[in-house]
Amino acid sequence: MSEANKAKPTLARPASVSRSAKIALSIVSLFAAVSGGFLLGHATAAGDDGSTAMQCAEVKQTLATLSKEKEAAITEPSQADQTQQTLTVMNIVLQNPDCFSTETRATAQTAKDQIETNANNAAVWGAADKIAGCAAGTSFNC
Repeated sequence: MSEANKAKPTLARPASVSRSAKIALSIVSLFAAVSGGFLLGHATAAGDDGSTAMQCAEVKQTLATLSKEKEAAITEPSQADQTQQTLTVMNIVLQNPDCFSTETRATAQTAKDQIETNANNAAVWGAADKIAGCAAGTSFNC
């Protein structure tokens, strides 16, 4: 036999994956990713096992305690102390939205915003007074 007549070895071509198989594989992969995300979220989410009710009871007890302490104070708290107490209560309400109605949270947010605006206004007026005193030469803290 001559060399030309010898059969040349051929490499086997890998079977190509059909288009429909690629689509099916993509769909299965997408479904697995979505399902995994859902299951992970469901597993890590807070369950409604009564813990919210217990938490809300603790929050409302804390607010009641703060109110009683304020009433039992021997001396009248300063304006700064009253402002801080009010902000503490507003923050407790805002940080526990599951425990309070939408109306209560809105009122707390409005009160907090007003207090912070007034505090900012007081700081601005204080700075303006200091600048005016420096400009007039009547303040030694310039």
